[in-house]
Amino acid sequence: MGPRASDMISPEGVNSSRLRVNASCRWSNMLLAAVIALTAACTSSDEVRGVVLEVEGTLTSVESFVLRTDAGDIITVVPSQDSDDAFPILHLNDHRSTLSPIIVVLDRSVDPPVARSIRDAEDADEH
Repeated sequence: MGPRASDMISPEGVNSSRLRVNASCRWSNMLLAAVIALTAACTSSDEVRGVVLEVEGTLTSVESFVLRTDAGDIITVVPSQDSDDAFPILHLNDHRSTLSPIIVVLDRSVDPPVARSIRDAEDADEH
């Protein structure tokens, strides 16, 4: 015995509207997943700890600095123009001469990475 007429989905019936809602939800979920993935890719920030090896700039400003991370990576970093002023950027020379570590929040969506914030690692270790 085949399917009954009442079991079939009609184009105008409730079952077809349920299918449209389910399809709409699937598309919404896929769109949301894509937006989340793109947002994560565009805001690729991470926090690294390391020592300053070189500082490039003038007596009043820093153009870039080279950081050796605790993982051993050597990266050139550009200070952000809109970062907080809690860490005097020229203080990097003190860290270069003493090799005392710093913690840098990097924006890796650009090349070279931009330092969004910088702080003394010793201050972070005390907390």
